[in-house]
Amino acid sequence: MKSMSIKDRLPVHLRQILLPNSAALPDDGWICGKLHCPCGSENFRVKTFADTSPEKFIRVTPHQNGFALSVAAECAACGKEWLIFDYAMHGYEAVVCGMGVQSCQEQMERRSCPGCAGDAFTVRISIETEDPEDFVHELGSESFSTEDAAEAFSWITMDLTCTDCRRESPGWLDLETS
Repeated sequence: MKSMSIKDRLPVHLRQILLPNSAALPDDGWICGKLHCPCGSENFRVKTFADTSPEKFIRVTPHQNGFALSVAAECAACGKEWLIFDYAMHGYEAVVCGMGVQSCQEQMERRSCPGCAGDAFTVRISIETEDPEDFVHELGSESFSTEDAAEAFSWITMDLTCTDCRRESPGWLDLETS
């Protein structure tokens, strides 16, 4: 992999809210970090449009004439809402293959802790990325840009920790997008 800034690899829609664990890009292409609102808070109310059975994890769900999965996070301190992942917009299958059906905000449901019913979480995210120049070379520069590569990540995981009881939900979202 070529040497480049971690910011170049971070999906554009997450650059203001995902705080990477390291300033350097790991050799394996995985970017790991936590949600951190510009207001300073790391506590979020999480909303989803997803298959939640079993309730421990979320998955892509049939919707209209395709499949959908959306995750949003609302800052518990300032109330700003951020779209974290939408199967129709983010990841390789969405960017390159045009897969996924977008769900609407009104259909999203707030998640609560299965242990204490609390609704605020700290959120850790890991994203597997590809070198942007390799991405453009493989798919063709006439169709895709290096910025598309950042949104066309191949895997995303999310781990939640309840801010009230500290119950952890590792792998709450674990989705290959390629």
